[in-house]
Amino acid sequence: MATLENMERMECPESGAAPPTFDGQSIRSPDVDETVRRGGRSRLTDQKDINVDSPATPTMEETAAFATEMHTGQLDKAGEEYIGHPLRVQATVERTASAAGVDPVHAQFAALLHDVVEDTPVTLEELETLGYPPRVVAAVDALTKRPGEATKAYLARVAANPLAVVVKRADMADNSDPVRLGRLPAEQADQLATRYAGRKALLDDLVVAAAASVSSVDEEPAASVDGEPRPAE
Repeated sequence: MATLENMERMECPESGAAPPTFDGQSIRSPDVDETVRRGGRSRLTDQKDINVDSPATPTMEETAAFATEMHTGQLDKAGEEYIGHPLRVQATVERTASAAGVDPVHAQFAALLHDVVEDTPVTLEELETLGYPPRVVAAVDALTKRPGEATKAYLARVAANPLAVVVKRADMADNSDPVRLGRLPAEQADQLATRYAGRKALLDDLVVAAAASVSSVDEEPAASVDGEPRPAE
């Protein structure tokens, strides 16, 4: 049975297979079975490779196929295909991003890719090479927890990136979904629900603090040429 410690994330992948390899040069878009892609957008068929020489940003379908390939063989704690988690997060941010003031396309890219650096061989540099926009790569960076990193430090980095905040809130909502938690032993589900609620509250507080910090910087009077503050206009 999984312990609370290794249930840090409900979707933390488990795999008995060797991790997929990534050549850093193309996104291969396999035919992905729709039953595996619960919460996904559409069946992925007849996709073409993306060469790094092309300046074009990968499509959403190519990104979903890439994430699916990289998470191949990984299962969540309920024993289901791991890719279902980022696909559900994508579906959520598609609905919530605009109201939060971030680009919904960028949010969906970040949602699909939010675990590939942490849980697969893919690096941030390779995402850049594949043509993902800098804001998407920065959000994935913010969402990637470093080994041994404290939760507050991790969430503070997320809170400073509006795009990452939208994805992380969707990520937390999926992890704390009562239906998903209901597949676990009752005591463990209750403990995790409490933990997720606490982390959501912490993230909300850190977002408010980050916004206040930005506002205070914006309100500081500009310095004059001699270094003295200019009078308020």
